[in-house]
Amino acid sequence: MKKTSHHCECAPVSQPAVSQTCLSPEQMEVSCSSEGDEVQFILSLDDHLLMQTRTHNQSQRNWTVDTQLLTGITDKQDKAHISNVSISLYGRLIGNLTCRVWNNFSRDEKVIHLKSCKDCGSCFPVLTVVLIASVVTLLLHVVLCVGLKHLQKNTTPMTVNEAKPETNPPADSGKLTDQ
Repeated sequence: MKKTSHHCECAPVSQPAVSQTCLSPEQMEVSCSSEGDEVQFILSLDDHLLMQTRTHNQSQRNWTVDTQLLTGITDKQDKAHISNVSISLYGRLIGNLTCRVWNNFSRDEKVIHLKSCKDCGSCFPVLTVVLIASVVTLLLHVVLCVGLKHLQKNTTPMTVNEAKPETNPPADSGKLTDQ
C-alpha cells in the first residue's frame, strides 16, 4: 500500500460586515457579508429569526486538493468567495441585529444596534439625490434650448446683393501721378 498526503485549502469565514441603510422613514435595508467557502447566514433581531440561508448542496464540501504542492510548485488562484445577504425591514424597527456566519471550517458573528429610520438622516441623501438630479436635468435642457435658439438667431445667413462690375474704372482710381 502506498501512502500519499494531500493538502486542502479551505477558506474559513471572516467576521461579518453588517450595515443598515434607511431607504425612507418606513423602509430600511440590512446587509451582511462575509468571505469564505460556502458561507451560511442567520439574521436575527433580538433573538427572533429574520432569515436563514442554506447552501444549495450541503452534502458537498468545497475542498481544493492542491496536488501541485507535492511537486513543489504552488499556484494560489483559488480565492475565498464573498457572500452577501440583504433583507428589507420596516423602517421603525429598533433592537440588536445579529448576523451569524459559518461554514464547515469556522463560524463568527457580529451584532449591531438597529436605529429607527423615523428621523432618517441617512435616507435624506437618497431622496435628495433623485430630486437634485431631476432639477439639474431640467435646467440643462432649458439652458440647451435657450442656447440653441440664441445661436440660431445669431447665425442666420444674411443675403448680400451682388453689384454688377463696372466696365470702365472711375477717373480717379487711386493711381499716383507725377505732378
